[in-house]
Amino acid sequence: MFQVARSVELVAYVVFAILGLIIGVVAGALVSITLKLPVQGMIKDAFLGAIGFLIVWLIITTTRSQHPFVAATIAAVILPACHQIVRLKHLNSAQK
Repeated sequence: MFQVARSVELVAYVVFAILGLIIGVVAGALVSITLKLPVQGMIKDAFLGAIGFLIVWLIITTTRSQHPFVAATIAAVILPACHQIVRLKHLNSAQK
């Protein structure tokens, strides 16, 4: 295997974090619209998407498994969706 410069790795992490941010915002907004919630909390969704994407991508690439981007993208979608579902439960319990 060949060596990659640390600066290239850092740029890749930044790009993956930005990708996770975008996926998180889009997933959070789509779930909010689907659940008929006001679209808010996009910053949380963005960070959840970025964190999910980076953590899963790092875990999968360090274990040498295949398809890290697919699993990381799924994590970047699931975490903001879970945030919106929890938000829906809190809004429903507050209305009762």
